[in-house]
Amino acid sequence: MEFTGIEPSENCGCGGGRFYSEGPDRSWGESDHRAAEAFQRAQGWTGNEADGYPGKDTWDYLVNGKGNDTPPA
Repeated sequence: MEFTGIEPSENCGCGGGRFYSEGPDRSWGESDHRAAEAFQRAQGWTGNEADGYPGKDTWDYLVNGKGNDTPPA
């Protein structure tokens, strides 16, 4: 999978940087999955809403600076 839109890290202070030793880059990897899942859980989402894959709502929150930041480890 390749990102074709805005990288979340460019637009939000969502706290996902701790999941990356480098990057993020344009390919989807395990660090992206863990960061997305942590962000979703920070919103109080559970189950399929917190699966680590950014759907419409996750992207809306990330791109528009909505919701809660991912808490520190």
